[in-house]
Amino acid sequence: MRTTWSTQALRAAGMPKLYNGAPITSMSAVTSSSISRSLSALRAFEAAARHESAKQAARELSVTATAISHQVRGLEEALGVALFVRKPRQLVLTPQGRELQEVLGLAFDNISNTVERLKAVPTRQAITLSTTPAVAVRWLLSWVCMLRDTHPDIDLRIHASHEAVTLDGVTADLAIRYGDGHWPGLVAEKLFDNTFIPACSPLLGLTRVEDLPSHPLIHFRPQQVAVTPVDWEGWQKRAGIPELDVSAGLVFSDETHAISAAVGGQ
Repeated sequence: MRTTWSTQALRAAGMPKLYNGAPITSMSAVTSSSISRSLSALRAFEAAARHESAKQAARELSVTATAISHQVRGLEEALGVALFVRKPRQLVLTPQGRELQEVLGLAFDNISNTVERLKAVPTRQAITLSTTPAVAVRWLLSWVCMLRDTHPDIDLRIHASHEAVTLDGVTADLAIRYGDGHWPGLVAEKLFDNTFIPACSPLLGLTRVEDLPSHPLIHFRPQQVAVTPVDWEGWQKRAGIPELDVSAGLVFSDETHAISAAVGGQ
Protein backbone atom coordinates (compact mmCIF):
# COMPACT_ATOMS: atom_id res chain seq x y z
CA MET A 1 0.00 0.00 0.00
CA ARG A 2 1.25 3.50 -0.80
CA THR A 3 0.10 6.52 1.21
CA THR A 4 0.68 10.16 0.28
CA TRP A 5 0.70 12.88 2.94
CA SER A 6 1.01 16.61 2.56
CA THR A 7 2.89 18.59 5.20
CA GLN A 8 -0.41 20.23 6.23
CA ALA A 9 -2.01 16.84 6.74
CA LEU A 10 0.91 15.72 8.86
CA ARG A 11 0.61 18.77 11.08
CA ALA A 12 -3.14 18.28 11.40
CA ALA A 13 -2.54 14.68 12.46
CA GLY A 14 -0.20 15.83 15.20
CA MET A 15 2.94 14.43 13.54
CA PRO A 16 6.24 16.37 13.53
CA LYS A 17 7.62 18.02 10.41
CA LEU A 18 10.30 16.04 8.61
CA TYR A 19 13.35 17.22 6.69
CA ASN A 20 13.05 20.81 7.96
CA GLY A 21 9.60 21.29 6.53
CA ALA A 22 10.33 19.93 3.07
CA PRO A 23 7.22 18.35 1.57
CA ILE A 24 6.90 14.60 1.87
CA THR A 25 5.70 13.28 -1.42
CA SER A 26 5.15 9.68 -0.35
CA MET A 27 5.75 7.16 2.41
CA SER A 28 6.00 3.47 1.49
CA ALA A 29 5.18 0.80 4.02
CA VAL A 30 7.84 -1.90 4.37
CA THR A 31 6.03 -5.21 4.15
CA SER A 32 7.17 -8.71 5.02
CA SER A 33 6.76 -9.73 1.38
CA SER A 34 9.18 -7.00 0.18
CA ILE A 35 11.71 -8.04 2.83
CA SER A 36 11.33 -11.67 1.75
CA ARG A 37 11.92 -10.73 -1.90
CA SER A 38 15.02 -8.74 -0.97
CA LEU A 39 16.44 -11.60 1.06
CA SER A 40 15.79 -14.01 -1.79
CA ALA A 41 17.63 -11.75 -4.21
CA LEU A 42 20.57 -11.37 -1.83
CA ARG A 43 20.71 -15.12 -1.29
CA ALA A 44 20.62 -15.71 -5.04
CA PHE A 45 23.42 -13.19 -5.60
CA GLU A 46 25.59 -14.63 -2.79
CA ALA A 47 25.30 -18.16 -4.19
CA ALA A 48 25.99 -17.00 -7.74
CA ALA A 49 28.99 -14.97 -6.59
CA ARG A 50 30.42 -17.89 -4.62
CA HIS A 51 30.05 -20.35 -7.50
CA GLU A 52 30.69 -17.76 -10.23
CA SER A 53 27.82 -19.46 -12.00
CA ALA A 54 24.06 -18.97 -12.10
CA LYS A 55 23.57 -22.63 -12.97
CA GLN A 56 25.46 -23.92 -9.90
CA ALA A 57 23.72 -21.37 -7.67
CA ALA A 58 20.38 -22.60 -9.01
CA ARG A 59 21.33 -26.19 -8.20
CA GLU A 60 22.25 -25.21 -4.61
CA LEU A 61 19.03 -23.27 -4.02
CA SER A 62 16.79 -25.73 -5.90
CA VAL A 63 15.56 -23.16 -8.41
CA THR A 64 16.18 -22.53 -12.10
CA ALA A 65 19.15 -20.63 -13.49
CA THR A 66 16.65 -18.21 -15.04
CA ALA A 67 15.26 -17.45 -11.58
CA ILE A 68 18.76 -16.74 -10.28
CA SER A 69 19.48 -14.39 -13.18
CA HIS A 70 16.16 -12.63 -12.69
CA GLN A 71 16.83 -12.12 -8.95
CA VAL A 72 20.33 -10.76 -9.58
CA ARG A 73 19.10 -8.41 -12.31
CA GLY A 74 16.43 -7.05 -9.99
CA LEU A 75 19.01 -6.52 -7.24
CA GLU A 76 21.31 -4.64 -9.61
CA GLU A 77 18.45 -2.41 -10.72
CA ALA A 78 17.50 -1.71 -7.12
CA LEU A 79 21.09 -0.83 -6.17
CA GLY A 80 21.83 1.04 -9.36
CA VAL A 81 25.18 -0.75 -9.87
CA ALA A 82 26.41 -3.74 -11.81
CA LEU A 83 27.40 -6.65 -9.60
CA PHE A 84 28.72 -8.97 -12.29
CA VAL A 85 30.56 -8.77 -15.56
CA ARG A 86 28.82 -11.48 -17.53
CA LYS A 87 31.09 -13.63 -19.65
CA PRO A 88 30.31 -16.86 -21.51
CA ARG A 89 29.81 -19.57 -18.86
CA GLN A 90 31.23 -17.36 -16.08
CA LEU A 91 30.15 -14.55 -13.81
CA VAL A 92 32.94 -12.16 -12.77
CA LEU A 93 32.35 -9.92 -9.79
CA THR A 94 32.68 -6.17 -10.13
CA PRO A 95 34.33 -4.27 -7.23
CA GLN A 96 30.86 -3.44 -5.91
CA GLY A 97 29.80 -7.06 -6.27
CA ARG A 98 32.85 -8.31 -4.40
CA GLU A 99 32.21 -5.88 -1.55
CA LEU A 100 28.61 -7.04 -1.27
CA GLN A 101 29.61 -10.71 -1.45
CA GLU A 102 32.03 -10.37 1.48
CA VAL A 103 29.38 -8.77 3.66
CA LEU A 104 26.67 -11.25 2.70
CA GLY A 105 28.94 -14.28 3.14
CA LEU A 106 29.71 -13.24 6.70
CA ALA A 107 26.07 -12.40 7.42
CA PHE A 108 24.70 -15.70 6.12
CA ASP A 109 27.39 -17.63 8.02
CA ASN A 110 26.44 -15.84 11.25
CA ILE A 111 22.75 -16.57 10.67
CA SER A 112 23.46 -20.25 9.98
CA ASN A 113 25.70 -20.60 13.04
CA THR A 114 23.14 -18.91 15.29
CA VAL A 115 20.31 -21.13 14.03
CA GLU A 116 22.36 -24.27 14.65
CA ARG A 117 23.33 -23.07 18.11
CA LEU A 118 19.72 -22.35 19.03
CA LYS A 119 18.63 -25.75 17.73
CA ALA A 120 21.26 -27.40 19.90
CA VAL A 121 19.99 -25.77 23.10
CA PRO A 122 17.71 -28.27 24.87
CA THR A 123 14.17 -27.11 25.49
CA ARG A 124 13.48 -26.71 29.20
CA GLN A 125 10.13 -26.98 30.88
CA ALA A 126 9.17 -25.28 34.12
CA ILE A 127 6.61 -26.98 36.38
CA THR A 128 5.14 -25.39 39.50
CA LEU A 129 4.22 -27.79 42.32
CA SER A 130 2.18 -26.42 45.21
CA THR A 131 2.41 -28.23 48.53
CA THR A 132 2.35 -27.57 52.26
CA PRO A 133 5.55 -26.23 53.85
CA ALA A 134 6.11 -29.36 55.97
CA VAL A 135 5.65 -31.75 53.03
CA ALA A 136 8.03 -29.60 50.99
CA VAL A 137 10.77 -29.59 53.65
CA ARG A 138 10.30 -32.99 55.29
CA TRP A 139 9.43 -35.15 52.29
CA LEU A 140 9.55 -33.52 48.86
CA LEU A 141 13.09 -32.13 48.96
CA SER A 142 14.53 -35.61 49.41
CA TRP A 143 13.09 -36.53 45.98
CA VAL A 144 14.22 -33.44 44.10
CA CYS A 145 17.64 -34.90 43.29
CA MET A 146 16.00 -37.96 41.76
CA LEU A 147 13.73 -35.76 39.64
CA ARG A 148 16.72 -33.73 38.47
CA ASP A 149 18.61 -36.88 37.49
CA THR A 150 15.74 -38.53 35.62
CA HIS A 151 14.34 -35.35 34.03
CA PRO A 152 17.19 -32.83 33.65
CA ASP A 153 15.10 -30.77 31.21
CA ILE A 154 12.49 -29.91 33.88
CA ASP A 155 12.86 -26.95 36.24
CA LEU A 156 10.78 -27.57 39.36
CA ARG A 157 9.28 -24.56 41.12
CA ILE A 158 7.95 -25.31 44.60
CA HIS A 159 5.05 -23.20 45.88
CA ALA A 160 4.61 -23.70 49.65
CA SER A 161 1.13 -22.89 50.92
CA HIS A 162 -1.79 -24.36 52.85
CA GLU A 163 -4.33 -22.48 50.79
CA ALA A 164 -6.14 -24.01 47.85
CA VAL A 165 -4.58 -22.97 44.54
CA THR A 166 -5.86 -22.90 40.99
CA LEU A 167 -4.20 -25.52 38.83
CA ASP A 168 -4.31 -23.39 35.70
CA GLY A 169 -0.70 -23.72 34.57
CA VAL A 170 0.00 -20.20 35.84
CA THR A 171 -0.36 -20.33 39.61
CA ALA A 172 0.48 -24.04 39.72
CA ASP A 173 0.50 -27.11 37.50
CA LEU A 174 -0.05 -29.71 40.23
CA ALA A 175 -0.46 -29.80 44.00
CA ILE A 176 -0.01 -32.02 47.03
CA ARG A 177 -2.74 -31.62 49.67
CA TYR A 178 -4.36 -33.54 52.50
CA GLY A 179 -7.80 -34.86 51.61
CA ASP A 180 -9.95 -37.76 50.45
CA GLY A 181 -8.91 -37.43 46.80
CA HIS A 182 -12.29 -36.28 45.53
CA TRP A 183 -11.73 -33.00 43.72
CA PRO A 184 -14.15 -32.58 40.77
CA GLY A 185 -12.47 -31.69 37.50
CA LEU A 186 -9.01 -32.78 38.65
CA VAL A 187 -7.02 -35.98 38.39
CA ALA A 188 -5.92 -37.13 41.87
CA GLU A 189 -3.39 -39.81 42.76
CA LYS A 190 -2.88 -41.05 46.31
CA LEU A 191 0.70 -40.72 47.53
CA PHE A 192 0.55 -42.17 51.04
CA ASP A 193 -1.41 -42.36 54.28
CA ASN A 194 -0.50 -40.10 57.19
CA THR A 195 -0.35 -41.14 60.81
CA PHE A 196 -0.47 -38.33 63.37
CA ILE A 197 0.97 -38.94 66.83
CA PRO A 198 2.17 -36.71 69.69
CA ALA A 199 5.91 -36.13 69.40
CA CYS A 200 8.50 -34.35 71.50
CA SER A 201 12.20 -34.04 72.06
CA PRO A 202 13.86 -36.84 74.04
CA LEU A 203 15.27 -34.07 76.23
CA LEU A 204 11.87 -33.74 77.94
CA GLY A 205 11.95 -37.35 79.19
CA LEU A 206 8.25 -37.72 78.41
CA THR A 207 7.35 -41.41 78.07
CA ARG A 208 3.69 -41.69 79.16
CA VAL A 209 0.56 -40.17 77.69
CA GLU A 210 -0.66 -39.49 81.20
CA ASP A 211 2.20 -37.03 81.71
CA LEU A 212 1.09 -34.76 78.84
CA PRO A 213 -1.08 -32.42 81.01
CA SER A 214 2.06 -31.27 82.84
CA HIS A 215 3.75 -30.12 79.64
CA PRO A 216 2.88 -27.20 77.33
CA LEU A 217 1.42 -28.14 73.96
CA ILE A 218 2.60 -26.88 70.58
CA HIS A 219 -0.18 -25.99 68.15
CA PHE A 220 -0.19 -25.56 64.40
CA ARG A 221 -2.94 -23.25 63.17
CA PRO A 222 -2.42 -22.00 59.62
CA GLN A 223 -3.88 -18.62 58.73
CA GLN A 224 -6.73 -18.40 56.21
CA VAL A 225 -7.32 -22.16 56.37
CA ALA A 226 -10.52 -23.24 58.09
CA VAL A 227 -9.57 -26.85 58.91
CA THR A 228 -6.20 -28.43 59.70
CA PRO A 229 -5.56 -32.14 59.03
CA VAL A 230 -5.47 -32.90 62.76
CA ASP A 231 -5.20 -30.95 66.00
CA TRP A 232 -4.87 -31.58 69.73
CA GLU A 233 -8.62 -31.39 70.25
CA GLY A 234 -9.25 -34.15 67.74
CA TRP A 235 -6.46 -36.27 69.19
CA GLN A 236 -7.73 -35.77 72.75
CA LYS A 237 -11.14 -37.17 71.85
CA ARG A 238 -9.54 -40.33 70.51
CA ALA A 239 -6.97 -40.67 73.31
CA GLY A 240 -9.43 -40.05 76.12
CA ILE A 241 -7.44 -37.62 78.31
CA PRO A 242 -10.06 -35.18 79.65
CA GLU A 243 -7.62 -33.35 81.95
CA LEU A 244 -5.47 -32.22 79.00
CA ASP A 245 -6.00 -28.48 78.31
CA VAL A 246 -5.91 -28.40 74.50
CA SER A 247 -6.56 -24.64 74.34
CA ALA A 248 -3.26 -23.65 75.97
CA GLY A 249 0.24 -23.69 74.61
CA LEU A 250 2.50 -22.28 71.94
CA VAL A 251 0.82 -21.57 68.57
CA PHE A 252 2.52 -21.46 65.17
CA SER A 253 1.02 -20.58 61.78
CA ASP A 254 3.79 -22.52 60.00
CA GLU A 255 3.98 -26.26 60.68
CA THR A 256 7.73 -26.38 59.98
CA HIS A 257 8.22 -23.93 62.86
CA ALA A 258 6.03 -26.09 65.11
CA ILE A 259 8.13 -29.15 64.24
CA SER A 260 11.36 -27.26 64.90
CA ALA A 261 10.06 -26.09 68.28
CA ALA A 262 9.20 -29.67 69.27
CA VAL A 263 12.60 -30.93 68.16
CA GLY A 264 14.20 -28.13 70.17
CA GLY A 265 12.54 -29.30 73.38
CA GLN A 266 9.77 -26.70 73.70
